[in-house]
Amino acid sequence: MAQEESSAAFATLAEELEIQEALMASTITSQMAKSASPSSPPSRSSCEICRERRENDQMFKIESCIHSFCSDCINKHVATKIQGGIITPVTCPGPDCKSVLKFDACKSVLSKNVLELWEKALSQELIDASQGIYCPFKDCSAKLVYENDGEDVLSESECPYCHRLFCAHCYVPWHPGVNRV
Repeated sequence: MAQEESSAAFATLAEELEIQEALMASTITSQMAKSASPSSPPSRSSCEICRERRENDQMFKIESCIHSFCSDCINKHVATKIQGGIITPVTCPGPDCKSVLKFDACKSVLSKNVLELWEKALSQELIDASQGIYCPFKDCSAKLVYENDGEDVLSESECPYCHRLFCAHCYVPWHPGVNRV
């Protein structure tokens, strides 16, 4: 299982490196073209990742920077970030660019699957840290939400993922012989 996770992480890293290489090549080419011919803006432009030429209205432009990408590349970029555990901020894939991609601005170009992944990730992030607890078992460590239904102290709790008992007051496996408070 660890080898599968390692392979998946390596594949994600390799994909991000390919994107970065394409971006660097595109940036250099685009800077050379800008300095060579300061004419009117073209009706078509190249995606800075895949370098495919598309009509300007088919390109996704990030509001806070100068980069533009085709919807396929932005879709892959956002999916890679979310699957890699980066939820916010998802930044522009441009080299050294720190501009943030906003969920609402990306809605029109992202696939339904990627939108759902991002929405789910954002929802998880909104859970207040004080409400979140983790299963204390190292082979589980699932994030759980502490819901206080009027009880003064939450003590015995069962992880809904691994189904083992733990003390939610101490955050350790359940104390043998200790009753619910």
